Amino acid sequence: MNTRAFVENVFRAIWVTADLEALPGFFAKEAQVKGIAPELELTPEDMVTLVNSVRMHLSDLQVEVVTVLEVDDWISALVVCHGSAKANGEPVEISGQTMMRICNGRVAEAYNHYDALGFFSQVGGLPSNALECLLGGATLTHPTNDKHCATNKADTVRTESA
Repeated sequence: MNTRAFVENVFRAIWVTADLEALPGFFAKEAQVKGIAPELELTPEDMVTLVNSVRMHLSDLQVEVVTVLEVDDWISALVVCHGSAKANGEPVEISGQTMMRICNGRVAEAYNHYDALGFFSQVGGLPSNALECLLGGATLTHPTNDKHCATNKADTVRTESA
């Protein structure tokens, strides 16, 4: 199987069809998956929880593998995920990158970076202007800060004193 086909098969089985029983066929038993969140290191078994958690926010999930690079036993891929937010049916699109080291035809380690802020903004878990608020010095959750993220009717960023 060529490199692109391997990456497409991994994403299709795990994310698109949620065939979580396929995980052992793609990941070595001792594989570690990092980068989903700071200080979070997942095992293949943990991936079941992650996939189910992400999919509870999305329907009609599709993954487009945009670019694949291979160097020695490493594969790097740029992917774009498309779906619909279950909360409101609105389209969702996030991009991400993964680097996977392959050993004996399976992922031995993986480093992933995805637009989690964009994802949660699009599925309704964060204000749609959360990034702008945070860059402007506001906070979304800190109760003692005197700046809070707010939106006006035009969905633009503004900060207001508590």
